[in-house]
Amino acid sequence: MRLARTAALNACCHLLKRERIRRRTYTTRDAARQDVFDYIEMFCIPTRKHINNGMLSPIDYKMKQQKMNEADAWETRVNAFDEVARLVKVVEICEYAGPIAS
Repeated sequence: MRLARTAALNACCHLLKRERIRRRTYTTRDAARQDVFDYIEMFCIPTRKHINNGMLSPIDYKMKQQKMNEADAWETRVNAFDEVARLVKVVEICEYAGPIAS
């Protein structure tokens, strides 16, 4: 596991250097830090695909989860409606049949 983390870190550093750092000259360390932070927070983290997420980026995974939650909520509402309709039918049948003779 440690080797996989090192490989992922090396790949991330390589991309950072290739896509961001080598193309620019920074006037201050703070400017360099801010640029690296922006790159990681705005590009790497939201767009990088993860094996644990079914090879989806975090944004795509979150959208998929929201859609699934909405579908589950809709199914719950439909099931509740079906249950109410069933109970209404039972009540109608009981009212139609009249009182139970004892």
